[in-house]
Amino acid sequence: MTIASSAAFIAAFAQYFQERRVYYEEDAEQYRHLLSSDLCTLPTQRMASARVNRCDEAAHFLRLVDPMSQALLDAMQMFAVCGVDNTRCASIAHGLSALGLMVQCIFAALIFAIIWLAYSMYTQNAYRLKTLPLDGDPNYTMRTPLYVTDS
Repeated sequence: MTIASSAAFIAAFAQYFQERRVYYEEDAEQYRHLLSSDLCTLPTQRMASARVNRCDEAAHFLRLVDPMSQALLDAMQMFAVCGVDNTRCASIAHGLSALGLMVQCIFAALIFAIIWLAYSMYTQNAYRLKTLPLDGDPNYTMRTPLYVTDS
């Protein structure tokens, strides 16, 4: 990874983090306004509109979610290997499973080639290291025809 691509990655990460932080801070501000409104502070109005007022959801959101942490989590999920909804990892796994037979055939061909090369090197070394009968073996009797000798 070069310096330029690293800088581009950091800039993109920071920009996405900033966008998500602003989004979650705006949500938190809206929930704070909702909780401070008469709808959520007055018990009679809150009970009368309990199904639609979202006061419990606002309180839960403000208790649970810090805008900075949620923005950081979103940014890290966005730039993760598998992505936000795991579509990248699923497509890689699907591609590998579709290529499974071809990968197995290539692997078998490589194993066959390695075995063949090892066998051919073994036979070449065996022939090369074999001594010839004329290489000074004292037990070898030379069979020279009689018409070739001097006597």
